[in-house]
Amino acid sequence: MQNIIHTFAFKPFNLKNSLMFKRASLILLCVILFNNAFAQELVNKKGTPILPKKGEWGIGFDVVPILKYAGNIFYDADNNSDLSINYPLSITARYLHTENTAYRFLASVGFMNTKTDTLVPKQGSTNTNEQVADETVDSKTSTLLGFGIQKWFGKSRVRGYYGGEAGFTLKTA
Repeated sequence: MQNIIHTFAFKPFNLKNSLMFKRASLILLCVILFNNAFAQELVNKKGTPILPKKGEWGIGFDVVPILKYAGNIFYDADNNSDLSINYPLSITARYLHTENTAYRFLASVGFMNTKTDTLVPKQGSTNTNEQVADETVDSKTSTLLGFGIQKWFGKSRVRGYYGGEAGFTLKTA
C-alpha cells in the first residue's frame, strides 16, 4: 500500500469580488440591525410601553368570595356566606422598585357568623315533651397582613419570576 501525500497550496484571492465576502458582509449587517431592533423597549401598536416601569403601582383583589356568593344566590341560598374564613377578601398591591424587582403587599379579611338553634328539654318543667330553643352564636374573624419580594428574569413579554412572601395572621374565635 502506498502512502499518498497531498499538498495544499493557498492562493490569495480578491476579497472585494468574492461571493463569500458579500455573504459575510450581508450577515454582519443583518446581525447589527436586528440587534439594535431588539434593544428597543417593548411597545404595542399605539406606541405605549408594555412592561411596567420603575415606580409604578399595581393593585388586585381575589374574586373567589364574590363568585362564590353570586353562584350560590342561584344554587344553594342556605350555604351563602359573604366573607367566610375559608374564602377571605384579599387585596394585593405591587410596587416596582426596579425594572426587575417588585415589593408585594397583601391584606386579607375574613368574617364568619354562625347561629344555631337546637331544641332541648326545658329545665325545671314537669312536662317531658316541653322544649325550648338553645341558641348558639359562633363568630370568627381572620386578618392577614403580608409583605413579599418578586424578581423577574428575561427581557421579552414572557418573563420568568420568583420570590417569597411572609405574612402575619390574627384569628379570633
